[in-house]
Amino acid sequence: FPTRRSSDLFAFFCLGMGLVIGNLLGNYAYGMLIMASIFLVGLLVVFSQKKNIIENLKERLVNIIYNEE
Repeated sequence: FPTRRSSDLFAFFCLGMGLVIGNLLGNYAYGMLIMASIFLVGLLVVFSQKKNIIENLKERLVNIIYNEE
């Protein structure tokens, strides 16, 4: 049996949430549209903060390598 990856579970969860929201709104397309807009906002936040995220990861990596905290 193939093992479940966390990305598979995340995709299933997001699809399910889109269907639940769509069911509550009475139109499945609206639920999927809301889920897509949430991902779009998240993507925009990551791209706008890309430099800060990279610098933070570099700093943490250097601290891990040299055992400084």
